[in-house]
Amino acid sequence: MTSGTAINIISHNSETGYSLARLKDGTEGYVLTRYLVDKPVARDQLAAAQRKAEQLDQKVAELQSQLTELQQQSGIVSDARSSLDQQNTELKMELDHIRSISSSALAINEQNQQLNSRIINLETTIQTLEQENLILQDRSARDWFIAGVGVALLGIIIGLIAPRLSFKKRSSWNQL
Repeated sequence: MTSGTAINIISHNSETGYSLARLKDGTEGYVLTRYLVDKPVARDQLAAAQRKAEQLDQKVAELQSQLTELQQQSGIVSDARSSLDQQNTELKMELDHIRSISSSALAINEQNQQLNSRIINLETTIQTLEQENLILQDRSARDWFIAGVGVALLGIIIGLIAPRLSFKKRSSWNQL
């Protein structure tokens, strides 16, 4: 059998230094015990180590590609984060502005109520003044009408009285 062949040990004889061994195909025979080892031979260990090294190299390549991909994703996430930070800053400034505006909302509401009541008072005053103006216009028209009637009556009275008055004729124009 060749070095590194796997066998099953059936018995040991320490006096002779041989061990009874059985192969996988069922063949039995004696082997010097000093040639038996519990571990695989160096050739098999080397082959296993080479396979493991290849697997680890493959794993390193996979991890390297994952690292590259994660670094790219990290860059994208970093860009998105900086954009979100900027938006957050803008939104905080807008919120502060809205809060400053809304803090004076009660004062603005009170001022609005005062101005509304002042508008109502002014509208009432305007209506009153318009009514007084109409009354004054009517009174003025009536006064002019009465004055016109008075002048007309005075003219009629003078027209009736004047012809009845007799004046003496003067002989000259220079004497009245």
